[in-house]
Amino acid sequence: MTTIVSYSKFTANVLRSTLANMLFGWSDSAHSGDDENTTNEDVQANLTFLSDSAIITAMRTIMKDGEKLDQISDDSLVKICRQLEFFYREGNLSQEEMISLAQSLVDQSLWYRPLIDKSASPDSQVAEYKVPKVRFGKTELNISIITCGGMRLQYTWLPDSIPVLRPDRQTVLGSFPQQNIKNCIRSCLALGINHFETARMYGTSEYQFVEALHELMQEGEIKREDFIFQTKLAAGEEAAFLKVWNATWDNVGEKLGYIDLLGLHAIADINKAMEQSVAICNELKREGKIRHLGFSTHGTSEQIMDLINTEKVREVLDGCMYWNKIQ
Repeated sequence: MTTIVSYSKFTANVLRSTLANMLFGWSDSAHSGDDENTTNEDVQANLTFLSDSAIITAMRTIMKDGEKLDQISDDSLVKICRQLEFFYREGNLSQEEMISLAQSLVDQSLWYRPLIDKSASPDSQVAEYKVPKVRFGKTELNISIITCGGMRLQYTWLPDSIPVLRPDRQTVLGSFPQQNIKNCIRSCLALGINHFETARMYGTSEYQFVEALHELMQEGEIKREDFIFQTKLAAGEEAAFLKVWNATWDNVGEKLGYIDLLGLHAIADINKAMEQSVAICNELKREGKIRHLGFSTHGTSEQIMDLINTEKVREVLDGCMYWNKIQ
């Protein structure tokens, strides 16, 4: 019953948001943050790292690089300052660590700049673009800062779990969208993007992604360690969760061997369904079928922080990375 109510609420929220967007477009105040009364002066006053003379001197040195300063956007500068402020307050970083972080953030914001092999002759120099990778939270995964998401990369939204409505799998895998997925994967890997993400709720996306990755491995174009595969399942009580897990494992098991990241989909609070799902997932981790467990959410920033700061979440998720899904 809990699962049915949860699904109903989630579906109602999605439909209401979609209808509002279709009728009225995005809200003009959508970017204003949690506190509508916050002003630019408040934000500036709260940037406490700017009061540290050693750090601000180092920041000025970093930003004196004219080539970078000319290319970095105002939006990126704002985000860099916000991240520096967060780590200055919460991370207890040293001056050297703050300087290193600032340099890293500046470089990441300019990932799209061409990388030129200057050792080659001028006639043979080719500009390449590579998306940088970072360590993913508390895992040891080296993940690209841009993801190839599969929410709209599929043949149809019709789920493969409904016997009458589900599309013929051979028709789906023989369709033009399937070849397009393979080409997208090729392009992503060439650019340095190694994270491919989907979900059971995304129609035929999950098995289409898996099949495309498997075919590229079979054809010798890529290796399993070249990519990180993530899928997401709705939390449910034991029987319900095992049903969706078995469907996912039928898609993934023989083709990819394991799931790098498994997310509990659209989590907003801790309940019996989530706890039972996590218990099953922890056993699957021990069996080697999944490597890391986390959750995705469409919740507010307050809900997200409440989840992350809850001891039970830290306990049942075994200290794994939490990530927020943004469409």
